[in-house]
Amino acid sequence: MGAIAAQWSGLSEAGTYISILSIHVQLCSIITMPLAGVLCESSFGWRLLYYIQAAFSVLIFATFYFFYEDSPTLHR
Repeated sequence: MGAIAAQWSGLSEAGTYISILSIHVQLCSIITMPLAGVLCESSFGWRLLYYIQAAFSVLIFATFYFFYEDSPTLHR
């Protein structure tokens, strides 16, 4: 993440970029815990949570893969 922030931002903005890039850790807990509770009581079962997370991960990976460039000068 530090390499991405160094390429895409100045020194004064690096902290903001790293915060945005690492927010997934907190968002995962905020979204997953209540969703797991709901799924445990539903007829789908808690295993559906893994499929939901896998689908979301594939979506994020595909977005990153197709749109990310190593430097701002190469960005489309």
